[in-house]
Amino acid sequence: MLYCLGLSFTAIGSILRVHASTVMRWVRKYTENNCKKPKPTGKITIELDEMCHYIHFKKIDVGFGRLIAGIQEK
Repeated sequence: MLYCLGLSFTAIGSILRVHASTVMRWVRKYTENNCKKPKPTGKITIELDEMCHYIHFKKIDVGFGRLIAGIQEK
């Protein structure tokens, strides 16, 4: 519940006095047992958010950083 409310593994671990990797294993085990994986629809969604910010603010331009998104067609 804490993870779904937006708390990090580290924050939850601090509250429960366990290591963050233990919380991560709990969340992973819960999702494996209770959540079904979505079936692929044939479309691909690519999200480039943090990398664009990182490259945009780099002082040396090395030719990377253009936003690229692709949609798979038949």
